[in-house]
Amino acid sequence: MAEKDELENEAPQPKRSKLKWALMITGIIVLSSGIALAGTYFFLWDRLTSDRRVIPLGPLVYVPLGSAMVSNIEGPGRIRYVQVGVTVGTRHPQVPELIEEHLPVIRNSIIMLLSGKHYDDLITAQGKEAVRVQMLHTVREILHERVDLEKLLPIDNALASENGDGDGDSDENEQDAVDVDDQRIIHSLYFTTFVMQ
Repeated sequence: MAEKDELENEAPQPKRSKLKWALMITGIIVLSSGIALAGTYFFLWDRLTSDRRVIPLGPLVYVPLGSAMVSNIEGPGRIRYVQVGVTVGTRHPQVPELIEEHLPVIRNSIIMLLSGKHYDDLITAQGKEAVRVQMLHTVREILHERVDLEKLLPIDNALASENGDGDGDSDENEQDAVDVDDQRIIHSLYFTTFVMQ
C-alpha cells in the first residue's frame, strides 16, 4: 500500500513540472516581445511621428554681407576708422536667403560692435580674431532672434558631424561654447578686408 501511495504522489509532479516550464517559456516570450516593442518604439518614435523631411548638409557656401562697413573707433590722438568686409559661411541651403532678408540688422549690429572697440585692441592678430568671434556670435544671435529656426528644414545629424564643426581656425573654447545647431546655420565668418586708419 505504501508503494501505491508513493506512485500516486509521484504521478502529478511531472505534470506540474511540465506546466511550470510551459508557463516560464511563455512568460519569457511575452517579456522579450514587450521589451522588443518598447525598444523599437523608443528608438524609432521620432522617425515614426515626424512629418518633416531631413535634408543633408550641402557644401560650404560663402555669403558676403554687402560692401565693406566703415566705423569710427577710439584711438590715441585723432579719430580713427576701421573698414571691414565680412563674409559668412553656411552649409544650410536656406540660410543665404535668410541672411539677405535680415542684412540691414546684421550690418547694423556689426557696425555697432566695431564702434565700441579701441584701436589698440584691433591692431593685434588676437584682437582681430576676438572681434571675428564676436561678430560670428552676433550674426548667429540675430538669426536666432528673428527667424523661427524650428521652421527651417532639419539637417541630418550624421552628415553634420561628418562635415565638421567649425572653420578650423578658431580656438577650442569657441567650439565648446557654440551649439551644433548654430554651426549648421552659420558655420563660419571671415574678414575679406580689414583696414584701420
